[in-house]
Amino acid sequence: MVYDRLRIGVSSCLTGQKVRYDGETKAHEFITGTLAEIFDLVPVCPEVGIGLGVPRPPVALRSMSGTVAAVGVDNPDLDVTLALRDFAYTAARELPAIAGYLFKSRSPSCGLGSADVSLDSGEVISGGYGIYARAILRAMPLLPVAEETCLDDVECRHHFFEQVFIYQHWLQLNQRSWSKETLQEFHCCHEYSIRARSDEAWKGLNAILRLSGNHTLAGVKQCYITTLMNELKRPVSRYGHVRMLKLATSALLHDIPGSELNALFASIDDYARGKTGRSVPASIIRKLLASRPDNILRKQVYLYPSDLEAGLRIWL
Repeated sequence: MVYDRLRIGVSSCLTGQKVRYDGETKAHEFITGTLAEIFDLVPVCPEVGIGLGVPRPPVALRSMSGTVAAVGVDNPDLDVTLALRDFAYTAARELPAIAGYLFKSRSPSCGLGSADVSLDSGEVISGGYGIYARAILRAMPLLPVAEETCLDDVECRHHFFEQVFIYQHWLQLNQRSWSKETLQEFHCCHEYSIRARSDEAWKGLNAILRLSGNHTLAGVKQCYITTLMNELKRPVSRYGHVRMLKLATSALLHDIPGSELNALFASIDDYARGKTGRSVPASIIRKLLASRPDNILRKQVYLYPSDLEAGLRIWL
Protein backbone atom coordinates (compact mmCIF):
# COMPACT_ATOMS: atom_id res chain seq x y z
CA MET A 1 0.00 0.00 0.00
CA VAL A 2 1.36 3.43 -0.98
CA TYR A 3 0.46 6.41 1.20
CA ASP A 4 0.79 10.12 0.83
CA ARG A 5 2.76 11.76 3.61
CA LEU A 6 0.58 11.46 6.70
CA ARG A 7 -0.36 14.32 9.01
CA ILE A 8 -0.61 13.65 12.74
CA GLY A 9 -1.95 16.03 15.34
CA VAL A 10 0.23 16.16 18.46
CA SER A 11 0.41 18.11 21.69
CA SER A 12 2.99 20.84 21.12
CA CYS A 13 4.98 20.10 24.28
CA LEU A 14 5.68 16.57 22.98
CA THR A 15 7.44 18.02 19.93
CA GLY A 16 9.89 20.00 22.04
CA GLN A 17 8.08 23.32 22.12
CA LYS A 18 8.36 25.09 25.48
CA VAL A 19 4.67 25.75 25.92
CA ARG A 20 3.88 24.13 29.26
CA TYR A 21 2.58 26.19 32.15
CA ASP A 22 6.07 26.25 33.67
CA GLY A 23 7.73 27.24 30.40
CA GLU A 24 9.24 23.79 29.93
CA THR A 25 8.77 21.02 27.40
CA LYS A 26 7.91 17.32 27.52
CA ALA A 27 9.68 16.34 24.30
CA HIS A 28 9.19 12.68 23.42
CA GLU A 29 12.17 11.11 21.67
CA PHE A 30 10.13 8.84 19.39
CA ILE A 31 7.94 11.75 18.31
CA THR A 32 10.77 14.23 17.71
CA GLY A 33 12.87 11.56 16.00
CA THR A 34 11.14 8.78 14.09
CA LEU A 35 7.69 10.35 13.73
CA ALA A 36 9.03 13.75 12.70
CA GLU A 37 10.97 12.07 9.88
CA ILE A 38 8.00 10.11 8.58
CA PHE A 39 4.94 12.25 9.32
CA ASP A 40 3.99 15.89 9.03
CA LEU A 41 3.42 16.71 12.69
CA VAL A 42 0.73 19.29 13.43
CA PRO A 43 1.54 20.64 16.92
CA VAL A 44 -1.29 22.16 18.95
CA CYS A 45 -1.22 23.58 22.48
CA PRO A 46 -4.82 24.38 23.41
CA GLU A 47 -3.88 26.44 26.48
CA VAL A 48 -1.66 28.69 24.41
CA GLY A 49 -4.32 28.61 21.71
CA ILE A 50 -6.91 30.19 24.02
CA GLY A 51 -4.53 33.00 24.93
CA LEU A 52 -2.87 31.80 28.13
CA GLY A 53 0.76 32.84 28.29
CA VAL A 54 4.00 30.96 28.85
CA PRO A 55 4.66 30.57 31.71
CA ARG A 56 1.14 30.77 33.14
CA PRO A 57 -0.83 29.87 36.26
CA PRO A 58 -1.52 26.10 36.17
CA VAL A 59 -5.02 24.73 35.74
CA ALA A 60 -6.45 21.42 36.91
CA LEU A 61 -9.61 19.39 36.50
CA ARG A 62 -12.19 19.83 39.20
CA SER A 63 -15.57 18.15 39.56
CA MET A 64 -18.14 20.74 40.45
CA SER A 65 -21.72 19.55 40.97
CA GLY A 66 -21.07 16.59 38.70
CA THR A 67 -19.50 18.62 35.91
CA VAL A 68 -15.76 18.52 35.26
CA ALA A 69 -14.17 21.91 34.65
CA ALA A 70 -10.64 23.21 34.06
CA VAL A 71 -9.96 25.84 36.69
CA GLY A 72 -6.93 27.58 38.12
CA VAL A 73 -4.99 25.72 40.80
CA ASP A 74 -4.20 28.90 42.71
CA ASN A 75 -7.19 30.91 41.47
CA PRO A 76 -10.39 28.81 41.29
CA ASP A 77 -12.18 31.74 39.70
CA LEU A 78 -10.11 31.16 36.56
CA ASP A 79 -12.31 28.82 34.48
CA VAL A 80 -11.09 27.99 30.97
CA THR A 81 -13.48 25.11 30.29
CA LEU A 82 -15.60 26.76 27.63
CA ALA A 83 -12.59 28.38 25.98
CA LEU A 84 -10.87 24.99 25.64
CA ARG A 85 -14.01 23.40 24.19
CA ASP A 86 -14.51 26.18 21.68
CA PHE A 87 -10.86 25.98 20.65
CA ALA A 88 -11.23 22.21 20.12
CA TYR A 89 -14.22 22.62 17.81
CA THR A 90 -12.31 25.24 15.82
CA ALA A 91 -9.26 22.96 15.62
CA ALA A 92 -11.45 20.08 14.41
CA ARG A 93 -12.61 22.19 11.48
CA GLU A 94 -9.06 23.22 10.62
CA LEU A 95 -7.45 19.76 10.98
CA PRO A 96 -9.66 17.55 8.77
CA ALA A 97 -6.74 15.89 6.99
CA ILE A 98 -4.97 14.47 10.05
CA ALA A 99 -4.93 10.68 10.28
CA GLY A 100 -4.38 10.46 14.04
CA TYR A 101 -3.68 12.46 17.18
CA LEU A 102 -1.17 11.99 19.99
CA PHE A 103 -2.12 13.73 23.23
CA LYS A 104 -0.07 14.59 26.32
CA SER A 105 -0.96 12.24 29.13
CA ARG A 106 -2.28 13.50 32.49
CA SER A 107 -2.88 16.97 31.09
CA PRO A 108 -6.07 18.79 32.20
CA SER A 109 -6.39 19.87 28.57
CA CYS A 110 -5.15 16.83 26.66
CA GLY A 111 -5.28 13.73 28.86
CA LEU A 112 -7.17 10.68 27.57
CA GLY A 113 -8.43 9.07 30.76
CA SER A 114 -5.21 9.73 32.68
CA ALA A 115 -5.75 13.19 34.17
CA ASP A 116 -6.34 13.80 37.88
CA VAL A 117 -9.73 15.19 38.90
CA SER A 118 -10.33 16.92 42.23
CA LEU A 119 -13.69 16.13 43.79
CA ASP A 120 -15.82 18.44 45.94
CA SER A 121 -14.77 16.33 48.93
CA GLY A 122 -11.14 17.17 48.32
CA GLU A 123 -10.31 13.67 47.12
CA VAL A 124 -8.27 13.42 43.91
CA ILE A 125 -9.05 10.59 41.52
CA SER A 126 -7.41 9.58 38.25
CA GLY A 127 -9.08 8.68 34.98
CA GLY A 128 -10.14 12.12 33.80
CA TYR A 129 -10.26 13.36 30.23
CA GLY A 130 -8.77 16.72 29.36
CA ILE A 131 -11.37 19.29 28.30
CA TYR A 132 -9.79 19.86 24.88
CA ALA A 133 -9.19 16.16 24.22
CA ARG A 134 -12.76 15.18 25.07
CA ALA A 135 -14.12 17.86 22.75
CA ILE A 136 -11.84 16.67 19.93
CA LEU A 137 -13.16 13.13 20.41
CA ARG A 138 -16.72 14.42 20.11
CA ALA A 139 -15.96 16.51 17.03
CA MET A 140 -13.82 13.84 15.29
CA PRO A 141 -15.14 10.49 16.55
CA LEU A 142 -13.44 8.44 13.82
CA LEU A 143 -9.96 9.80 14.49
CA PRO A 144 -7.40 7.34 15.94
CA VAL A 145 -6.08 8.81 19.19
CA ALA A 146 -3.55 7.86 21.86
CA GLU A 147 -1.41 9.35 24.57
CA GLU A 148 2.35 9.54 24.14
CA THR A 149 2.76 6.82 26.77
CA CYS A 150 1.27 4.39 24.23
CA LEU A 151 4.40 4.79 22.12
CA ASP A 152 6.51 3.19 24.83
CA ASP A 153 4.63 -0.11 24.56
CA VAL A 154 5.21 -2.08 21.36
CA GLU A 155 1.74 -3.67 21.21
CA CYS A 156 -0.05 -0.41 21.98
CA ARG A 157 2.07 1.46 19.42
CA HIS A 158 1.28 -1.11 16.75
CA HIS A 159 -2.43 -0.91 17.49
CA PHE A 160 -2.48 2.88 17.24
CA PHE A 161 -0.59 3.08 13.97
CA GLU A 162 -2.57 0.25 12.40
CA GLN A 163 -5.64 2.45 12.88
CA VAL A 164 -3.77 5.51 11.57
CA PHE A 165 -2.72 3.84 8.32
CA ILE A 166 -6.13 2.36 7.62
CA TYR A 167 -7.78 5.72 8.30
CA GLN A 168 -5.24 7.45 6.07
CA HIS A 169 -6.09 5.02 3.27
CA TRP A 170 -9.74 6.02 3.69
CA LEU A 171 -8.87 9.73 3.60
CA GLN A 172 -6.86 9.17 0.40
CA LEU A 173 -9.79 7.47 -1.27
CA ASN A 174 -12.04 10.35 -0.24
CA GLN A 175 -9.98 12.59 -2.50
CA ARG A 176 -11.17 10.59 -5.52
CA SER A 177 -14.49 9.73 -7.10
CA TRP A 178 -16.12 6.94 -5.12
CA SER A 179 -18.01 3.98 -6.51
CA LYS A 180 -19.39 0.77 -5.06
CA GLU A 181 -16.36 -0.97 -6.49
CA THR A 182 -13.98 1.42 -4.70
CA LEU A 183 -15.64 0.70 -1.36
CA GLN A 184 -15.60 -3.04 -2.03
CA GLU A 185 -11.90 -2.97 -2.90
CA PHE A 186 -11.08 -1.05 0.29
CA HIS A 187 -13.09 -3.59 2.27
CA CYS A 188 -11.37 -6.58 0.69
CA CYS A 189 -7.79 -5.39 1.13
CA HIS A 190 -8.40 -4.89 4.87
CA GLU A 191 -10.19 -8.21 5.34
CA TYR A 192 -7.53 -9.79 7.56
CA SER A 193 -7.17 -6.66 9.70
CA ILE A 194 -10.91 -6.83 10.36
CA ARG A 195 -11.24 -10.59 10.79
CA ALA A 196 -8.33 -10.61 13.22
CA ARG A 197 -10.78 -8.89 15.60
CA SER A 198 -13.62 -11.28 14.87
CA ASP A 199 -15.42 -12.90 11.97
CA GLU A 200 -18.58 -11.25 13.28
CA ALA A 201 -17.05 -7.83 12.60
CA TRP A 202 -16.30 -8.90 9.03
CA LYS A 203 -19.82 -10.23 8.52
CA GLY A 204 -21.30 -7.02 9.93
CA LEU A 205 -19.35 -4.88 7.49
CA ASN A 206 -20.33 -7.19 4.65
CA ALA A 207 -23.96 -6.60 5.60
CA ILE A 208 -23.41 -2.84 5.41
CA LEU A 209 -22.01 -3.18 1.89
CA ARG A 210 -25.11 -5.06 0.83
CA LEU A 211 -27.17 -2.00 1.74
CA SER A 212 -25.76 -0.15 -1.27
CA GLY A 213 -28.60 -1.42 -3.43
CA ASN A 214 -31.21 0.40 -1.36
CA HIS A 215 -29.31 3.35 0.13
CA THR A 216 -27.17 6.18 -1.18
CA LEU A 217 -23.47 5.46 -1.53
CA ALA A 218 -22.70 8.38 0.79
CA GLY A 219 -24.90 6.87 3.50
CA VAL A 220 -23.37 3.42 3.13
CA LYS A 221 -19.85 4.91 3.23
CA GLN A 222 -20.54 6.78 6.45
CA CYS A 223 -22.09 3.75 8.11
CA TYR A 224 -19.20 1.57 6.94
CA ILE A 225 -16.32 3.77 8.11
CA THR A 226 -18.01 4.49 11.45
CA THR A 227 -18.46 0.78 12.11
CA LEU A 228 -14.97 -0.06 10.89
CA MET A 229 -13.14 2.52 13.01
CA ASN A 230 -15.10 1.44 16.08
CA GLU A 231 -14.10 -2.18 15.43
CA LEU A 232 -10.46 -1.20 14.97
CA LYS A 233 -10.39 0.39 18.43
CA ARG A 234 -10.22 -3.15 19.79
CA PRO A 235 -6.64 -4.44 19.84
CA VAL A 236 -5.98 -7.81 18.22
CA SER A 237 -5.16 -10.68 20.56
CA ARG A 238 -2.34 -13.11 19.85
CA TYR A 239 -5.02 -15.71 19.18
CA GLY A 240 -6.56 -13.40 16.58
CA HIS A 241 -3.23 -13.07 14.78
CA VAL A 242 -2.68 -16.84 14.88
CA ARG A 243 -6.10 -17.32 13.26
CA MET A 244 -5.16 -15.01 10.39
CA LEU A 245 -1.76 -16.60 9.85
CA LYS A 246 -3.38 -20.03 9.69
CA LEU A 247 -6.09 -18.71 7.37
CA ALA A 248 -3.43 -17.40 4.99
CA THR A 249 -1.59 -20.70 5.20
CA SER A 250 -4.73 -22.65 4.35
CA ALA A 251 -5.01 -20.69 1.12
CA LEU A 252 -1.54 -21.94 0.13
CA LEU A 253 -1.79 -25.55 1.26
CA HIS A 254 -1.92 -27.12 -2.19
CA ASP A 255 1.01 -25.11 -3.52
CA ILE A 256 3.54 -25.51 -0.71
CA PRO A 257 6.09 -28.37 -0.57
CA GLY A 258 5.84 -30.42 2.61
CA SER A 259 9.09 -29.17 4.13
CA GLU A 260 8.17 -25.51 3.64
CA LEU A 261 4.67 -26.11 4.97
CA ASN A 262 6.09 -27.70 8.12
CA ALA A 263 8.44 -24.77 8.60
CA LEU A 264 5.57 -22.32 8.26
CA PHE A 265 3.39 -24.18 10.75
CA ALA A 266 6.33 -24.36 13.16
CA SER A 267 6.86 -20.60 12.92
CA ILE A 268 3.16 -19.95 13.58
CA ASP A 269 3.35 -22.25 16.59
CA ASP A 270 6.43 -20.40 17.86
CA TYR A 271 4.53 -17.11 17.57
CA ALA A 272 1.52 -18.60 19.37
CA ARG A 273 3.82 -19.58 22.24
CA GLY A 274 5.43 -16.15 22.35
CA LYS A 275 8.82 -17.42 21.21
CA THR A 276 9.00 -15.17 18.16
CA GLY A 277 7.31 -12.19 16.56
CA ARG A 278 4.47 -12.23 14.06
CA SER A 279 6.86 -10.97 11.41
CA VAL A 280 8.55 -14.38 11.18
CA PRO A 281 5.60 -16.45 9.88
CA ALA A 282 4.33 -13.45 7.93
CA SER A 283 7.65 -13.11 6.12
CA ILE A 284 7.54 -16.81 5.19
CA ILE A 285 4.04 -16.35 3.79
CA ARG A 286 5.16 -13.34 1.75
CA LYS A 287 8.13 -15.31 0.41
CA LEU A 288 5.79 -18.08 -0.73
CA LEU A 289 3.47 -15.53 -2.32
CA ALA A 290 6.31 -13.88 -4.25
CA SER A 291 5.98 -16.49 -7.00
CA ARG A 292 2.18 -16.19 -7.03
CA PRO A 293 1.49 -12.63 -8.25
CA ASP A 294 -2.18 -13.39 -8.92
CA ASN A 295 -2.93 -14.62 -5.40
CA ILE A 296 -5.58 -12.53 -3.64
CA LEU A 297 -3.55 -12.61 -0.42
CA ARG A 298 -1.07 -10.22 -2.01
CA LYS A 299 -3.70 -7.48 -1.63
CA GLN A 300 -3.95 -7.91 2.13
CA VAL A 301 -2.54 -4.90 3.98
CA TYR A 302 -2.35 -7.15 7.03
CA LEU A 303 0.35 -9.23 5.34
CA TYR A 304 2.01 -6.41 3.42
CA PRO A 305 2.59 -3.44 5.74
CA SER A 306 3.77 -0.29 4.04
CA ASP A 307 7.38 0.90 4.08
CA LEU A 308 6.27 3.65 6.47
CA GLU A 309 5.03 1.07 8.94
CA ALA A 310 8.35 -0.75 8.68
CA GLY A 311 10.11 2.54 9.33
CA LEU A 312 8.11 2.95 12.51
CA ARG A 313 9.34 -0.44 13.67
CA ILE A 314 5.80 -1.49 14.54
CA TRP A 315 5.74 -4.68 12.49
CA LEU A 316 5.94 -7.27 15.27
